[in-house]
Amino acid sequence: MEPDSLRDFERKMLGVDIKLVDPDEEGPTSGEEMRKMMVDMGLHPEQPLERRGPIELPERLTKELRQRINKADLDWEDYKDLLPSGLGPLLGLDPAVCADLVKRVAHGQIRIDFHLAKQTHVFRWLDKGKLTIEQACKLAEQLEGVEILEMVDAFAAADRAAKRDDKPEILPLASAASSDDPRAAEWARAGMEAISRGEVAALILAGGQGTRLGFDGPKGLYDVGLPSRKPLFLLFAERLRKIGQLAREAVPIEEEKPTTKVTHSRGTPLPRGFQKQPRPPEKNVKRVPSAPPLLVMTSEINDAPTRRAFEEMGYFGLDARDVLFFSQRTVPSFAEDGNAFMRSGHEMATAPDGNGGVYKALAASGVLDDLEFREIKYVHVFSVDNALCRPCDPVFLGYCKSEKALVASKVVWKASPDEKVGVLATRDGRPGVVEYSELSADLAASRDENGELKFGAGNICNHLLATEFLSCAAATNPDVLPYHLAHKKIDAADPETGAPVPPPKPNAYKLEAFIFDAFKIALDHATIRVPREDDFAPVKNAVGADSPQTARDAILRQGARWLRNAGATVLGDHGVELAPALTYAGEGLASKFDGATVDATQAPAFFDINTPVSSSSSS
Repeated sequence: MEPDSLRDFERKMLGVDIKLVDPDEEGPTSGEEMRKMMVDMGLHPEQPLERRGPIELPERLTKELRQRINKADLDWEDYKDLLPSGLGPLLGLDPAVCADLVKRVAHGQIRIDFHLAKQTHVFRWLDKGKLTIEQACKLAEQLEGVEILEMVDAFAAADRAAKRDDKPEILPLASAASSDDPRAAEWARAGMEAISRGEVAALILAGGQGTRLGFDGPKGLYDVGLPSRKPLFLLFAERLRKIGQLAREAVPIEEEKPTTKVTHSRGTPLPRGFQKQPRPPEKNVKRVPSAPPLLVMTSEINDAPTRRAFEEMGYFGLDARDVLFFSQRTVPSFAEDGNAFMRSGHEMATAPDGNGGVYKALAASGVLDDLEFREIKYVHVFSVDNALCRPCDPVFLGYCKSEKALVASKVVWKASPDEKVGVLATRDGRPGVVEYSELSADLAASRDENGELKFGAGNICNHLLATEFLSCAAATNPDVLPYHLAHKKIDAADPETGAPVPPPKPNAYKLEAFIFDAFKIALDHATIRVPREDDFAPVKNAVGADSPQTARDAILRQGARWLRNAGATVLGDHGVELAPALTYAGEGLASKFDGATVDATQAPAFFDINTPVSSSSSS
């Protein structure tokens, strides 16, 4: 078809022949300023477009413009020679930069979405001419990745939920198994078999930064100060390698077994803000890895450095084929009035969507398909900041299998009623986690006939989830897995200049989804009680409680305790670090340490598989 006017071209390619912003707001409306500039240059919008030479653009930008025209049901051949060489000057920009900016900002779809969502304030500084070209492009790139209509609805729902005064019926857990149960050896055997058969994977929730620890990098790369100086990722990887070795020794199986599954789907369509996991090669046999596969959930802020660190450090000794990365979604933050919060004139405030984002991120990235392709039945999910976590604990696995549960959780009993930790409980008859702020003082302090806290099953974000459950949770609607509001201090854009201004108090709301909100769709929820000293050493604060020092001390005390149980004499109270290559959970130490004396009087002792043992050993 032959275009008959510049207005036709403007409408169909740039999408600006509509009211783009509210008429009461400052800034251009319906492309009027652009048409005025055209008139000033002698180009009348209502007259047939005269032929000019093609605009000189890089091939990449030309391709993008072609795609834009084709998307508007126009023929590129009719338009390729009609692109005015004055397109750049029309906006006062270099043509190449202009084309990219036109694609990202000036075309209508971004503005249409934000107009429909009543969020046109994000263009305030752009429309006032306060942004540089680079800032405008950065803003446009960010806005292209935001499902603003969905997120406005999500904030509104979270805000309504936060303001509701209806109270759910909260009851304590009916029962919880214990890791020292007489059946623990039986559970461990079943867990070892599942690991040996390649039915289990580990998943680290690692989307956070070490900012609160004074560390500028992914929290998984943080070193808590052990004698070995091993970062958290390395501790988890070495424990995975060890349990893989122990499982294969306990339950030997053939290296490969036939499978009828020769292909797998390519995953669900990607929402904006997700990265697709490369599809693995199609095979007609199942390769059983030497260690359980490791899934690492990152976020936009730390995905690249996390991947780079794994690559540079040889995947911490794991097979690169069995380390899968996927990134959780990044979502906007909001002001109290429901407006998307602007950190600066060219940047919307955003944050990772909470650990509950793991379900849809697994599906959207294709990693969930990969798990099904590998015939993984269970995924052990845990937080990156628990320095004592033992990935793929066979006792935990075996217990979950014995209960035929789709969801299982480890808990540690609260030390006191006012300990600020959520607890596993039932909410309106469904399993889940009740936040400490939701419990009245009377409920929090209530005790059973044995004198234990009724609401004492402290949540440590240590869960075993069946792959079947993960698939169901990924397909749930927002009512099942809602967002929650977290009131935070976020730099705010100056109304005039757009420069970021630090606030004196919390001024915005981040949206967070919680992994445990999906537990209510499972019919059964198995819970096992574990000793705090063996399973929970969080690293959240720079000093004080839940700090690197408390986590380091917990690991060193555990090592000393294991050696004493193996028949060694440990002198001093500085503790012992035992490399996971030596032991996963205290097993196998007697042959090397029975009768030995370990000196930890001056400093913590450290042993790996090659450290000689003498009558006195210290670092």
